[in-house]
Amino acid sequence: MKKQILLLFPVLLLCLGACNKQAIADLQARLDALEKTTLVSINAQIASVRNAVGSLETAQTQLREYIVALEAQGDSFSDIIESLQEKEARFSRDLKALQELVRQNAADARKWMEQADITLAKVAALEAQLNTLQAYLDSVESRLGGLESRTKALETALGKSRSEMQEIRASLEAMQEDMESIREQMDALVNAVQSVVVVPDDRDGSVGFSTAPSNRVFFEIQPLSAAGLLAKLGASAVSLNAVETDSGSKESFSLPVSATEFDGRYFIVTASGSRLPNTFSLEKLHLSARLLISDGAVTRSSEYFPLSYRMDFSDDAYTYVAEPVDLGLSVKWSAFNLGADSPEGYGAIYAWGETLMKSVYRWESYKWCEGVENTLNKYCTEAQYGTPDGKTTLEPEDDVAHVKLGSDWRMPTRAEMEELMNLCKWTWTADYENTGVTGFVVSSLVEGFEDASIFLPTAGYCGNVGPQYAGTNGSYWTSDLYNPVNPVFVYCLGFDFLGPVEGSGYRFHGRSVRPVLAQKQP
Repeated sequence: MKKQILLLFPVLLLCLGACNKQAIADLQARLDALEKTTLVSINAQIASVRNAVGSLETAQTQLREYIVALEAQGDSFSDIIESLQEKEARFSRDLKALQELVRQNAADARKWMEQADITLAKVAALEAQLNTLQAYLDSVESRLGGLESRTKALETALGKSRSEMQEIRASLEAMQEDMESIREQMDALVNAVQSVVVVPDDRDGSVGFSTAPSNRVFFEIQPLSAAGLLAKLGASAVSLNAVETDSGSKESFSLPVSATEFDGRYFIVTASGSRLPNTFSLEKLHLSARLLISDGAVTRSSEYFPLSYRMDFSDDAYTYVAEPVDLGLSVKWSAFNLGADSPEGYGAIYAWGETLMKSVYRWESYKWCEGVENTLNKYCTEAQYGTPDGKTTLEPEDDVAHVKLGSDWRMPTRAEMEELMNLCKWTWTADYENTGVTGFVVSSLVEGFEDASIFLPTAGYCGNVGPQYAGTNGSYWTSDLYNPVNPVFVYCLGFDFLGPVEGSGYRFHGRSVRPVLAQKQP
């Protein structure tokens, strides 16, 4: 019913508008005819009166002329003159009366014209109002048409939505059934898990963890069939929780798990280290973690295992922004460690002669041997250590500083490292420029370069037991073997708060690299 009334409303308004328009047109025609008739009549009367006035004025002029002539003839004509004067006076009165009539008619005509103008203005205003009303009616009609169209579309959409809601409801019911099935499977799976044991990265039982988004942790889950089923359930079935080891606090935080897999032997969890505190990377905070498998009712977990800080081993696009610092020595020294983006940054660590970072630094993973120290296959000077080739200094393709930076950048030689020790002042700081990083400010003692310096942070190093001594010790490679008689060791620079010490280190260890830039010869 409402819809029918809405459809009739614009029709009624249109009819009303049409009727009003016709009435205005008729009124305009009558006014035009009346104006023409009245103006013709008034103009004719005015012309007639003007003709009469003209005749009277002419007669009056002639009469005055007769009077003047008679006066000239004497008193014998006095009676005639008086009579004529009376007639001339009557003519003057009549003339004034006619002139007054003309003025009145002219005033009436002007008044009528003014009234006609007012009436026409009202008619024009009424017509403008009717035009506005017609435009509004047209707008209403258009909106009503659009409303009707949208109403139909809404009805269609509602019908479709009802159908979709029914499908969604059916899907939800199916999902609920699936969830019940999964819950039952999860209950059976958790109950089936007999043991969860972490596989450590290092001999101390710790697992290396970095701030990278992808850290892989290996677990042995028995029975293996349960591990395979657990991997299929995905990351939502497990959680990796960490707690502070030293504080005794029972509060834990999660290390977000993004994926799980089973390689036939190990259950592998991929977790993010984005929530690790900064103090963990500085080895000022010790954490332990455990794997939890739970369906909300039954829980299985591993024992807590220590986490050790491990640098991010990604070797993506390498950007290096450090400027070489001229200390007045034979080479210019980089302001940053290789892989760092600031003077206080620890940067990356590398085994000697390798150009990629890795998680384990042992003879078994060293590039230039067959798993043990007496199987060296490059940079070997004695047969008892492998296959001799007589090389004692890194070649460019094995120099990580040159590989990463190109140009004339490279690792420093033993002589260049000794030059840095002997021709510079080493000042220990426990808080380099309010960064909280410990290390040495190395300032030039060469005349003219006393204001130049670099900072060497205590980035520690990595050996058989993983990262060690970050925050207390620094250890930097050179490009030379320590002693050609024993190619197992490489010359390196080490230091703690007592000062720098030259020495040697196993070539499979992971140590820091401070690049140098060869001076251009004049």
